[in-house]
Parts: sequence; structure tokens; C-alpha cells
Amino acid sequence: MKLANIKQNIIALIAGLVSFFILISLKLPLWLVLVSTFGIFIAVFLLIEPRMKVGNLRLIQNELNEELSELYNEALEDFNDIKRLYTRIKSPDIKLSLESIMATGNNIFKVISNDKEALSSSRHFLEYYIPNTKKILGSYVEVMESSVDSTKLVKFKKDMASSMRMLDKVYKNQLEGYHKDDFMELEVQAKMLESTIKLGGELLDEKE
Repeated sequence: MKLANIKQNIIALIAGLVSFFILISLKLPLWLVLVSTFGIFIAVFLLIEPRMKVGNLRLIQNELNEELSELYNEALEDFNDIKRLYTRIKSPDIKLSLESIMATGNNIFKVISNDKEALSSSRHFLEYYIPNTKKILGSYVEVMESSVDSTKLVKFKKDMASSMRMLDKVYKNQLEGYHKDDFMELEVQAKMLESTIKLGGELLDEKE
């Protein structure tokens, strides 16, 4: 039994006992004393319970706020890393997609920094898409700067360009979702994104 519940029972029991002795001293019928005592016990018990629930809700809300704040800060740090990686990319096509992604991302962070509901609904986006955007860009930059010579390189560049276009769409869909009455979770297939990350790792392994 939780401490709050024990405290609730003790207070209600004390109130019941006090009322019992007061009623007995008034020389009322025993059945009336017992019924009244039980009624007072229940009344006090129910009066205390809502306050304890409110306290629990505050605790849960504080924990949720801390979790969302941590999620926001981690995602923002990853997004700033994405901006730094942009300066190391030379491909015009990829840079164009990334510029669009960064512009949309800036607007997304403006929205969620002032709206807890929007921040909460963005959990999947912040936990999955932003870190993987950083990961795929980091892999691409490392492959390109390592001068990897492989037949897989052509496919990697093609997959990279396709993944960036897909990510651009994901970011735009996320931003558009904030302007709707209901926040709908994005249902975008990320198989291409994951396969591109995997291929980049294979190319780096070959280089080693």
C-alpha cells in the first residue's frame, strides 16, 4: 500500500473514532452511533482522496515536462549538428534538399518551443527522424571525405539523394500537421533512409 493511501486511511480512521466517542458521550442509540461513525469515516476518506490524486497528477505532469524538455534539448542539439554538417556537403542536389529541411526544421522548433501539446505530439519525429537525419548526413560526409572507391558508391549517392528528398517531405508533413485541428502521427516509410545508413556503413568498412 502506498504511503498516501496509508495516510488517507489513518486520517479517516481517526475522524471515525473521534466521532464515535463524541456520539457515545451523547448517549445516542448504539446503532445510530455506528451508522454515523461509518458515514463520517467514508466522508473523510473521500474528501482526502481527491487532494492526493491532484498531488499525484502534479508529480506525473512534472515528470512529463522534464522528459519532454530533455527530448527537446537533445533534438535541438542534433539539429544544430545537421546545420554544421551542411557546410561540409558539396553535392548541389543534396545541399538543396538539406536547405529546405533546415528551413522547415527551424519553423518546427519555433512551434514546439511554445506549445507543449505540439511538442508532445512530435515525440516520434524528434526521437527518430532528426537523429537519423544527422546520422545519414554524417555517414555521407565521412564516405565522401574518405575518397572511397567502390561500385557501391554510385548506388549510395543515388540512395542518399532519394533519402534526402524523402526527409524533406517528412519535415514538411510534420510542420503542416501543427496547423490541423488534430495532431496525426506521421506514417512515412523509412526503409530507404535506413538502407542508406547501412550502405554508408558498409562503404566505410570497405575503406578500413
